[in-house]
Amino acid sequence: MKVLEQLVPLGHPNRPGTKLNSVRALVFHYTANENMGANDTATAKYFGRKYVKVGDKFYEANGKTEFSYGSAQVIADMDSITIAIPVDEAAWAVGDRRVLPWTEQWRGQQHMSRNVFDCQPNYRSISIEICDNDVVKNSKADWDGAVANAVAWAIDYCQKKNLKIDLAGSLDPQNAKPPVAGKILICRHHDISGKICPKPFIDDPVAWKATIQKIADSVGV
Repeated sequence: MKVLEQLVPLGHPNRPGTKLNSVRALVFHYTANENMGANDTATAKYFGRKYVKVGDKFYEANGKTEFSYGSAQVIADMDSITIAIPVDEAAWAVGDRRVLPWTEQWRGQQHMSRNVFDCQPNYRSISIEICDNDVVKNSKADWDGAVANAVAWAIDYCQKKNLKIDLAGSLDPQNAKPPVAGKILICRHHDISGKICPKPFIDDPVAWKATIQKIADSVGV
């Protein structure tokens, strides 16, 4: 596993620099960008893109479109991992509002957000963004490779922090509780806000459970 670092500049709207309150979960996402070049480094560059600040408001580089927030600490593609936000800082990844407006795309805050994260998951989790850029045509090799790197990073993180997996809570996220000291949850963005993310793991829940189990088998429960 090759790990790169391409940090979003401190003070950028996608990197507030706020330290995490705790780490209760590793949250898996996907980029929803099948363009071949949308790899880990390109995604990190997008997180740190140019912006314009007018008064207290942020806009995209054109100075007219309101800035679209979104970032993650870790980005995985089939070749490498890129750290875009230090893993002890918050990223704008999973939504912190107590009542999210309900839409067909974004849904609303799930039980897990309240029960595990006190409706502040961005300050109590690390997000891992998986690239689904279509490098290998007519094959899942690119996705599978990116998932393998994401899982390898998760295992390495848990081992370095001496963390075990709360397996029961990870497999039943809406009935999960904050993990006890020395344990961590593995979940999807979908489990927290209802967003269809990462879609491949929503479409294939068997593969998602196998991913949780693989991490648990490697670090213990």
